[in-house]
Amino acid sequence: MIWTLAWKNFTRQGIRAFLNVLVTALSIIALIFMVSILNGFQSQTTRNLVKTDVAGGHYRVPGFDILSPTEWEDHTRPVPEPLTLLSPFQKAEVLIQQGQLFPNRRLYPVQLRGIEMDQNLLELPLPGLKPFGPRPPDPIPVVIGTRMADKTHLEPGETVVLKWRDQFGGVDAREVRVVDVGEFVNPRIDEGVVWLRLDHLRVMTQRPGEVSWVAVDRYRGPIEGFQFYTVSMLMSDLLALLEQDRRNSRIMWG
Repeated sequence: MIWTLAWKNFTRQGIRAFLNVLVTALSIIALIFMVSILNGFQSQTTRNLVKTDVAGGHYRVPGFDILSPTEWEDHTRPVPEPLTLLSPFQKAEVLIQQGQLFPNRRLYPVQLRGIEMDQNLLELPLPGLKPFGPRPPDPIPVVIGTRMADKTHLEPGETVVLKWRDQFGGVDAREVRVVDVGEFVNPRIDEGVVWLRLDHLRVMTQRPGEVSWVAVDRYRGPIEGFQFYTVSMLMSDLLALLEQDRRNSRIMWG
């Protein structure tokens, strides 16, 4: 009887009732679509960060801040023994330094990022650097990403002047050759980044055996002289941005 009365009241309102139902249904569908987009974006973005940069966390030199390039040179240390014993599938040594690129007579500040070639922890499109030996040839081989290539107008095979400082403050400059332009799924390690072999960057900056951080597959306990950063700590800015997007969507649909 209740259902019968409800149906009669509904039909008596005519087309207005059907329009109300249609608008409500479309609003719910749009809300579900928006939430699905946000969930998919968060899942894909975090997955890309983990497999290309974050891994299971970083053992970093205390005081190192990726947002303070003028201080990168002061925060490098030799790799501690417990981390040197890990296999290439368990760690990736990374050295970060500041440099200046001069494409087409323009000054372009860059991040010089050296990574060991035998690591298998991070998925990076750097096969073009593997054929070279531990001593940097002339010109020095580098790899850049597609976004970086678009901004600097550099193509594979082109040479450009790179300037940097060594451990003792001496300024050096040499030609580098872009041996490949890689498809980096993570824009953080593409825009403004020049990739080199770790052994080459160590020779160039006179920092034998030193790193800025060591990416690992999982937490390996406290290590003297290094501070561990969890995955959530390394992605805190991205997670905060996604959470803000969720709040905005709730306000909009509320």
